[in-house]
Amino acid sequence: MQRLYETNVEDSFKEDAVDADGNPMTEHDQLDALIGATIKVEGPSGTTYGKVTRRAMNDQGHKIGKPHKNPLLDTREYDVELTDGTHQRYQANVIAENIFAQVDDDGRETLVLEEICGHRTDGNAIPLSRGTTLNKSGEPRKKITTAGWHIKVRWTDGSTDELPLSVVKESNPIEVSNV
Repeated sequence: MQRLYETNVEDSFKEDAVDADGNPMTEHDQLDALIGATIKVEGPSGTTYGKVTRRAMNDQGHKIGKPHKNPLLDTREYDVELTDGTHQRYQANVIAENIFAQVDDDGRETLVLEEICGHRTDGNAIPLSRGTTLNKSGEPRKKITTAGWHIKVRWTDGSTDELPLSVVKESNPIEVSNV
């Protein structure tokens, strides 16, 4: 089992691999888990995304910082290309904190509702004309159902989804009540 792992690591290293600027990548660069990661960056103009492209270099062409098992002592710096085409430099611990903040305990990305921006029916919603039933004593009673209704939501990352009303109502009852 150990030999298979070593073989896979060696086979995955490509001597002719280059980074985004065409500079040769070392084996360590290719195995660096932060390179290629997408991070969410909060700035004065709002939220944007960036991709970690490579380790940052100083004026002499040496990589900035040293890795450490303890993330608080890891001083490596990385170049991040933002979606607007600009580049920023971030330390490894800031990037790692950003990545961990975007996922739950099971590694799934979590999104936060920014706003409800619309709704529609798929034709299966109960119209007002059929919105009541009679109870056992013959009194009219409202039918309470979310069937057939969909809510369009915008997430904090700027993406939108259309979800069943029942899902949005359960996870964001206050926002739904204000629509």
